[in-house]
Amino acid sequence: MKTFLFPLFGAAAVLAAGAANANDRYAERPPVVVSPDLSAPWVLQLGHAPGIV
Repeated sequence: MKTFLFPLFGAAAVLAAGAANANDRYAERPPVVVSPDLSAPWVLQLGHAPGIV
């Protein structure tokens, strides 16, 4: 009987531990911060055609 119950409880413990660790995946993400300076160099590059400097 022990040879049947011990692996069964071991498998249940492994599955329960895996489910407990999966909750970190759904944590709330921090807010996105965008630069208020719209004349920043990276923003100005978006308006130019590719290959023109």
